[in-house]
Amino acid sequence: MNNESNVKYRLIKDDGFITVLVEDGGVASIEQCEDEPEIRGDDTRSFTEYFQSRLDFSDPECDPDNIFEYVGQGEMYRNDFTEAEIDTPERIQDALSWLVIGKHKFIRDDSIFPQIK
Repeated sequence: MNNESNVKYRLIKDDGFITVLVEDGGVASIEQCEDEPEIRGDDTRSFTEYFQSRLDFSDPECDPDNIFEYVGQGEMYRNDFTEAEIDTPERIQDALSWLVIGKHKFIRDDSIFPQIK
């Protein structure tokens, strides 16, 4: 018997930045460190930020143009990576696994949260 449930997710890719959204409003961001040696040292690095708060567009305070302001009001966790590559299946899976606990089949569906551009 397969107890795996399907969970939809969306990726929004921008230069050096990926936003991961899951259908229950979970948000993570994957980002390359700034290209400044005094910040990143000699190695190119990246990080993922996982937000504990969920998007809730029934709340008037949840602005689709600034989702990070909304979810940033709650707890946030960060994981630093020594590699710079952010758009890999492993990095996407890491974010999804943090946002949704348990065994799930993740299905990419870029139609969820259409109000977010």
